[in-house]
Amino acid sequence: MAVDGAGDGTGKHTRNLTINAVVTVGNENFPRSLNVLNRDIEVYISGSQRVGMFLSGNWQWLVGTIVIPVAVWLWTNRRKQRRSP
Repeated sequence: MAVDGAGDGTGKHTRNLTINAVVTVGNENFPRSLNVLNRDIEVYISGSQRVGMFLSGNWQWLVGTIVIPVAVWLWTNRRKQRRSP
C-alpha cells in the first residue's frame, strides 16, 4: 500500500492511496494496482511535528555546523582549564 503526495505543511493536500499487489494464477504473476483514494484532505501538523520534520530532514547540516564545532570548543576549553593551576 502506498500514499502519494507528500505535503509539508498544514492545509489541503491531494492524497492518492494505491494498493499494489501481485496476483498469482497458476505459475504466472500478474502485478495489479488499485487506486483506493484520490482526493483533497485537510492535514494539520503540530509544532512538535514540524520540529521533528525539520530535524529529520536537516540533521546532517545541524551536526556539521552546530554540534561538532560546539563539542570541539567545549573540549578545548576543558583541556585549558585542566592545564591552568
